[in-house]
Amino acid sequence: MASKRAEALNNFGLFLARQGRVKEAEQRYRKALEIAPDHPHVHNNYGVLLYDQGRYAEALQHFEKAVSAKPDYLEACNNRGLTLAEMGRKDEARHEYERALELKEDYPEAHNNLGVLLFNEGNYEEAMSHYNRALELKPDYPHALNNAAHVLMKNDEFEKAESLLQKALILDPSYTDAHLSYAGLLEQTGRLQEAEQHYRQASTTATE
Repeated sequence: MASKRAEALNNFGLFLARQGRVKEAEQRYRKALEIAPDHPHVHNNYGVLLYDQGRYAEALQHFEKAVSAKPDYLEACNNRGLTLAEMGRKDEARHEYERALELKEDYPEAHNNLGVLLFNEGNYEEAMSHYNRALELKPDYPHALNNAAHVLMKNDEFEKAESLLQKALILDPSYTDAHLSYAGLLEQTGRLQEAEQHYRQASTTATE
């Protein structure tokens, strides 16, 4: 009965988080963990809530507890990697993504996130191989499309990059990062009026 109640509180917390009712969601997650302190899904979801607020150290604790309770919990491994990357702990983040891929090679989110880490280190070719793998597994993945476009832009392959960005924005018209990437591409190639439109769109879709 206790685990069922914890699961119900967890689901309620997820619902409240989706509505932007952050404090109420946090209360439900805390209550669920009072009932079931080692519940991996509650720890992961609470961690996501904290991560989205920029509370990375707290989020990391919950992702670590989620993985401790369930070592093959892919999403929590990936989330731990994202959090470590935000905290500047790049080597540990890479280890988490690689661990997730050891557990499940065909995990597109881990490929994409490892690609971002490699791109930021200047390893563009290796990053592109992970973006391509992510897109093989999940062709309609706006984040991987946007990130792959960044590599193509570094190589002055603007036509190919534009095609990927257009697809990303068809899939998610409110995707701020893709609007910014596309605006940068258009500005770089001298299409200033079009660039302005996408900068405007990005400023409209961006959230705090």
